[in-house]
Amino acid sequence: MVNTRSTKYNEETTTMDVSEILKFLQQGRQEDREEAERREEKRRQEDERRRQEDREEAERRHQEICESQQVINTRLNEFSGRIDGVEQQIDQVGIKVNRIEKDFQNNKEEMERKLEDTKRQVQREILEKIEGLGHQLHRTSIADSGDYSTSPGIPLQNSTLMHAERSVHKMLKPPTYDGQSSWSMYRRQFEAAAKANGWTPQEMATSLVISLRGQALEILQSIPEEQQNDYDRIVGALEIRYGHKYLRQVYQSQIKSRQQRSNESLQEYEADVERLVHLAYPQAPKEFLEQIGIQTFIDGLVDTEMQQALRLGRHTTISDALIAALEFKAAKEASRSYKTRVRQVKFDECQSLKETLPTDLILGHPVEENQERSLPEFVEDLRERMDRIHRFAREKLKIHSDKMKQRLDTTSTETAFKPGDAVWLYAPKRTKGKSPKLQSNWEGPYTIIKKINDLVYRIQLSPRSKPKVVHLERLAKYTGHNPPDWFVVEDPPPRTEDSVIRDE
Repeated sequence: MVNTRSTKYNEETTTMDVSEILKFLQQGRQEDREEAERREEKRRQEDERRRQEDREEAERRHQEICESQQVINTRLNEFSGRIDGVEQQIDQVGIKVNRIEKDFQNNKEEMERKLEDTKRQVQREILEKIEGLGHQLHRTSIADSGDYSTSPGIPLQNSTLMHAERSVHKMLKPPTYDGQSSWSMYRRQFEAAAKANGWTPQEMATSLVISLRGQALEILQSIPEEQQNDYDRIVGALEIRYGHKYLRQVYQSQIKSRQQRSNESLQEYEADVERLVHLAYPQAPKEFLEQIGIQTFIDGLVDTEMQQALRLGRHTTISDALIAALEFKAAKEASRSYKTRVRQVKFDECQSLKETLPTDLILGHPVEENQERSLPEFVEDLRERMDRIHRFAREKLKIHSDKMKQRLDTTSTETAFKPGDAVWLYAPKRTKGKSPKLQSNWEGPYTIIKKINDLVYRIQLSPRSKPKVVHLERLAKYTGHNPPDWFVVEDPPPRTEDSVIRDE
């Protein structure tokens, strides 16, 4: 009976435990489903929020692009309006200029016509007055001589009128001469003015005396006063003093020593050489003058390369040699500017660096199509290209720095000094008047005071001198018998456990 009750109780207990476990499991599954639903809902909300933010960001960027395009269009319209306004102003200015030119031309013609009328009127009045004066002189001479015949008065009247008419047309005034310019050139100008004015030899002598200035005027002291009205006598004295035919030896020596000056152009140098050649050999044939001029021109050039190039050519005239020299100079300057451009890495070339394939050598580079890009895409592309250019420049700088270090390391020796060592300091000095071979390039002996790093040291010549900080390359070990002993190297303090722990 007892066993039956216990068995029944155990069965009831087991049944209750199983039901509770099932209930607990169902409850756990329900909570898991609810948690999964909450997570799914939260994920959907997060995705929706992100999509909303992306849409807002896209709309904002689109709005910015539209605003930028609107600003660009507005500025383009403003510039177009300004350009149209400027063109209108230019047209108005052109119209005003044409009107002013037309008015100026009309006024000029009117003034020339008035001036010509005034000139003719003045000439007519002067001739009338001179004619009346001639009649008065003629009547006076007749009254004094008692001869009242009219025939002798006709030649006097005609000569007076001819002289008056000639004096009216004297318009050319010869320049002054002070002995500083060429006498032959001045004589040509003076005689041309005298011929145009119709001067007599006596008038030419008077005008020449009046035109002399400075040292040229002193030539009259060597001419008697009664001969100063003789044109040939004055010209002869000036020819002896300033003429070229007495200075041929001087010009020939100048040709031998003529060199191109530092600030003298090729055209000026060629003109002066040609002038000296004609003055030194005035009677020589033209072929001889050209050969002398070419040889003098080439020998006096400053540029030796230009000399060699011109000597290889066959020039018949000095003008041909000048043209060849100008062409050589232009080619040399163009070559120099080309070499300068080759050494430079242009910004556009850096931006145009593109990867190529071996097939591009056969098929050619692919042609890119013009693709319209938005403003953010253009900015991003530009940023990437700039980053690529910077990386390229940094790599090249690193390679160049490594090469310089390698080149320096091959010639340098590993040397190290410690405080208290005696060294020489390389400090070359040059004294004027003494040969560099007889002067010392080293100073010392100095003493190493402190090692700042592997390449920089602090040195001092004596206890009272000023210390110097120098590079290792300027130092050399002192191997003499009397090294300086004034510097005492202090031993470092012993390391304790506290210092070791502090260092760690």
